[in-house]
Formats: sequence, structure tokens, C-alpha cells
Amino acid sequence: MKRSTLIRQGVAGLSVLSLLNVLQLAVGLATNIVLARVLLKEDFGAFAGLMVFLGLVGTVRVLFGSELVIQKVEGFDRAYDVFFTIDLVFGALLAGTVLLAAGPVARALGHPDLAPYLRAFSATLVLVPCATTKLLLDRDVRFARSSLPAFAGLVVGPAVKISLALSGFGLWSLVVGELARQAVETILLAALAPRLPRLAWDRAVAREILGFSGPIFLSSLIVYYYGQVDRILVERFLGLDALGLYYMAFRLPEYLLLLRGNATPVVFSVLARSDPVERTRHFEAITRYTTHLVFWVAIPLFMWAREILVFLFGPEWEPAAPAMRVLLAATALRIVLGYFADLFKVLGRTRVFPVLSAVNAVSITILLLLLAPRHGIAGAAFALLGMVAVTSPAVLVLLVRHAGFSPAAAYLRPAAAGAAGLGIAWGLFRLAGTGPWGTALGAGGTLLLYPLLVLAADRVVLREITDLIRTLARGPEVVQDAVHPTGPP
Repeated sequence: MKRSTLIRQGVAGLSVLSLLNVLQLAVGLATNIVLARVLLKEDFGAFAGLMVFLGLVGTVRVLFGSELVIQKVEGFDRAYDVFFTIDLVFGALLAGTVLLAAGPVARALGHPDLAPYLRAFSATLVLVPCATTKLLLDRDVRFARSSLPAFAGLVVGPAVKISLALSGFGLWSLVVGELARQAVETILLAALAPRLPRLAWDRAVAREILGFSGPIFLSSLIVYYYGQVDRILVERFLGLDALGLYYMAFRLPEYLLLLRGNATPVVFSVLARSDPVERTRHFEAITRYTTHLVFWVAIPLFMWAREILVFLFGPEWEPAAPAMRVLLAATALRIVLGYFADLFKVLGRTRVFPVLSAVNAVSITILLLLLAPRHGIAGAAFALLGMVAVTSPAVLVLLVRHAGFSPAAAYLRPAAAGAAGLGIAWGLFRLAGTGPWGTALGAGGTLLLYPLLVLAADRVVLREITDLIRTLARGPEVVQDAVHPTGPP
């Protein structure tokens, strides 16, 4: 595919997903503001505990062969149908297992009263195969269409949560709201698909899909462990109230992860379709822009964490502020290295994933056992930051060695803008103070001034934006081509 066409498709997809990011952040933030004033810390702690087990189920549930199917040129339809068949059978078996095991698992977690909530979540496991249709749209870089269900879920999920919470349903409001969101998104994905999958079997195709998925699946299990072990140990050492605080400390940093998570389908599709010569340059450019964007949002959140947390969620959540600052730093570092996995999937080097994941699992476990009992939720947050710091150098070495990646091209200019932005934020923090007006002036001033720092440190940005506007202004056929591309992949 021509580079200009690929870039236009990628930009169109990123534009749609950027809008989705903004709406998710706004709606999610508004929902948490309401729920934080209606529900108890114990409710959020119990929900976080549920997510520990459901995260494991979700990790086991996901078949990672969709990336392989997306890349296929010959035999795509057959692979699509076989992938759906495997997914459907696996989902039904797993749903039955969760229904039977909910009671024993809840007792093992130390909260037998959570069993009904676990059984309720099993319903989503049989709906997931309908979402297989999304890979058809992602393969053609048709992200405007594939994002419509997520927009619908943004309306339904929070509306159900808030309505039930205000009616006194407590933890059920979080559970039913999440179920409603997933059901709406999955059903709409099936309705919008160019064609629905059919039951089909091909041993060779199944072996290829499962062979591709194996290393990623093993890595994902380890990722699940080190992604949830902090919550497990916080609850074990500090109790449900502390887990509720830790859960809330993660809310704003988690919104930053949307920048990477929602853009991942676009990034993977662009990298998969890129010419091998251009692929690393595309990766460097994507990483550079992502780093600029993350620093722009993270710096004011970091500097005014306590004031923003209290203003949004209430004074009872103030103890979560120190942990939130550390989690913001850890999240920013994860995001600026986050597309490494997409690039290495395209390169076919997925065997590095389990090794890196194992290092993460060992390091965070040791750090949590050392820090969480002594320093509370802030210690748990520092354990997560330490884990990311341990593996980041290895990721950079792998990128340089196997992809010809240039860290200077990707990070030097964002680092210069970030350092200047942090200095300006610190100055505004000292001058404006920490009251409501001081926070608004300081954080708002940082947000307004930071783009100027980016333009000063990274002058090529202005030229690239200008070229992009000229490309997209060539006519409506460009937008049509970007959202509904034609031609071979």
C-alpha cells in the first residue's frame, strides 16, 4: 500500500479513536465523580477484588490469534471462521467453569459474598465470540465503523451504574453497569460487521492460530499476575478500605492508558501494512507523538495530584494522592514504551514476551513484599514503578538490536519539552498556590503553555501537522479512502 494512503488511513483511525479517548475520559471521570460520592470505599475495594479474578478469566478467555488473522492475505475468510469457532467453544467451556467455581473461588478470596457477582460476569464469556467481527473492520483500518459500539457503550454503561448506585444497589451497580456496557458493544459489533463468521474447522489453520497465540498467551498470564498482584497484596496486608483508595489512585493514571490502548489497533494495522524499510520510522514517529501527548497530560496531573483528586472525588480520597503521583510516573513510562509489543508481533518475535513478563512478575513481587507492608499504598505504587524501570532498558536494547530503533529520534525532543514543562509547572505551583483558583490557574497554564514548548523543542511537528492538514484537505474522497480503504492490504 502507498505510504500516503496508509498514513491517511492511520490518521483517520487515530482521529476517531482520539475522539473516543476524550469521550471515555470525560464520561469515565464524570461517572467516578458521582460514584465516589455515593458508594463506599469498601464497595470499590470489593469491585477491585472481583476484577482480580475476572482479570484472570479475561486473560485466559482472549485468543491472541486475531493479529495473525488480520495479517493474512490468502485464506483470510477460512482463518476468520476457524478463529470464531475456536473462540466460541472456548468461551462456552470457560463460562461453565466460572459458574461452577464461583463459590469456591469467592471463599478462597476470603469474601464468600462475592460469588453471585462472579456468576453474573460469566454471561459475558459467551458473548465475546460475537466481537470476533471487529477484526474484519480493524483489518481494513475502518476504525470509524468499529468504534461505534464503544461510543454506545460509553452511554449505556455509566448510565446504568449511576442509576443503580443512586437507587441503593451498591456493588451491583458497578457489576450490572459493566455487564450492560459489554453486552451493548458486543451485539453492535456483530450487527455492523460486513459478514458474520460461520462455524468451520481446519486443523492446519487451527494449529497455525494456536501456535501463534501460544507465546503471547503465556506472556499474558504472567502479565495478568504482575498486573493484579499489587491489588492482591494491598488487600492482604492493608484491607479493603486501602484497596479502595489504591483503586481510586489508579483512576486518572488509567485514563492515560486509554491513549495507548485505544490506539493499539490503529498502530498495529499501520505497522503490519508498512513497508519493512519504513516500519521502524513509523514506529519512531508514533512513539514520539505519543510521548509528547502523555507528558502534556501527566505533568499537571502529577504536580496538582492532591488538589485534583480532592476536587473531583471528595476529601475522603485525599490519602490516595501520594500513590497517584507515583502511579502517574509508572503509567507514563509504560505508555512511551507501549507500542514495542505491537512492533514485535509484526516482526514475529513474540518469544521475548514471556521472558520480559517473567522478569516483571519477579521484580514486582519482591518489591511489593518489601514496600507495601511498610509504606502502604504508596509503597505498592513504588513497586509498580520499580518493575517498569527494571525492564525498560531491556526493551530499548531489543528495539535497537532487532528493529534498528533510534531512541534519540523518538525520545530526545519529547524529553526536552517534558523537562521544560515540569520546570514551568513547578514555578506555577509555587506562584499560584494550592487552592481551587491556584490549581485552576497553575494546571490550566501548564496545559496551555506545553504545546508551545513542544513546538520549540520539536520544530518538525509544525511541518508535519501542516503537511497532514494539506493532505486531508485535498477533498472528501481522501476521507472516504481513509475510512473505507480500497485495494489490497
